[in-house]
Formats: sequence, structure tokens, C-alpha cells
Amino acid sequence: MASGRNVPTSTLEEWTRNFRNNKDLPFSTNTAAVSLEQLENYIADIKRKYSTPPNGLKIYFIRYPLGNETAQEKVENAGKSLSQPSVVIVPVKNYNPSTGSGDDHVLENPGDLYVLSFSDPESTDPNDSTALCPPKCG
Repeated sequence: MASGRNVPTSTLEEWTRNFRNNKDLPFSTNTAAVSLEQLENYIADIKRKYSTPPNGLKIYFIRYPLGNETAQEKVENAGKSLSQPSVVIVPVKNYNPSTGSGDDHVLENPGDLYVLSFSDPESTDPNDSTALCPPKCG
């Protein structure tokens, strides 16, 4: 069953920079959705994967870099070889609800983040239920 995936912190940094540094591109995403089952699996996985369980989740706005062959059924090309805006959920430690702050929780081994990325064009998981509207607005 689909859940999340490991990504290097540098990948998340690239995705967030793609969003922050390209405000001139259209914000065409109306909604982001995920099945309750995939979200519950992701939360159960992060509780198992981290020796110190995260105490919060952070949601980043991102843009994926797109190659020549983009998975158009998952994400649209907004220009500059970048996707429409998407979101990625990241576990955090030291979450403070009064300030909304917390540190991204990096896995001890292999040093990656375990994320739930929505409509990731690199995902090959046939059970991935994440979706962006557009292109999936039905």
C-alpha cells in the first residue's frame, strides 16, 4: 500500500526553492487530496521509522523540476520546466503549536526525510492516491 518515500534533504530544499523563487509562475493548483488510507499508512510509518517519534507535521509548498517527459496525468508544467504548485508533508520534531515552528525530522539512517509528496512525477507507486486539481478534478 502506498505511503511515503525517503528523499534527501537537498531534494526538499530544491523543491521549496523552486516554489519560493518562481513567484512569477501561475498558482494553478486548486486542491490537493490524498486517501485517508494512504495518510494513515504514512503516519504509522513515521511512528515506526523514527527512534524518537515526530510530534508534528509540516506542509511545504513546492514545485517539482520537470524533464522532457512529464507525467501530465499527475502534474502540469507551469513553465521554466517546473510543475504547478504541489505540497509535501514532512515529519517534525520539537513542534511548538503556539509558534508553528519545528525542525524537519531527519532519519538517523540513511539521513533522509520520510515525506508524503503529492503527485510526485518521479513516483512509480501504482497505489499512490495523492492528486492535484488540475489535472485531476473529477
